[in-house]
Amino acid sequence: MKGKYHLLSGVVFLVLLFIIDFFVNNPFINFLSSQNFFVIFFIFYLFFAGILLPDSDKLGSNIFKFFLPFAIISWLIGFLFSTIRGKQFKHRGFLHSPIGIVLTSITSGIVCFFFLSIFFSLSYWILIVFILSALVGQTIHLALD
Repeated sequence: MKGKYHLLSGVVFLVLLFIIDFFVNNPFINFLSSQNFFVIFFIFYLFFAGILLPDSDKLGSNIFKFFLPFAIISWLIGFLFSTIRGKQFKHRGFLHSPIGIVLTSITSGIVCFFFLSIFFSLSYWILIVFILSALVGQTIHLALD
């Protein structure tokens, strides 16, 4: 599937999430309204990066155009773990596996959390939200591939 369709699926997911949220007392909106702009930005940034992140095993994919730092980190994780396991690093390999998306989500979430921690005092719950945001995006990607 092309990157633009993965991104479109993310937009559809968020629209559905906000519609459902509207009917169940707005827990998602309430959480977002209690955060600062940069935390909200990185939640959505990680979600959309996550939607393209499994394709960082394919050089030239859209992840390298829009989310370069995460593409490089993800590529390195995929390359290292493929090499350790004695497997060829290829498209739809390690980064398209459950352990691959978990590792890259954790790494991406930690990078964003520590970057924002330089400027703001953050609860460790935000780290979990960052990781889950990237994980949900990557799960959508795998479900649609």
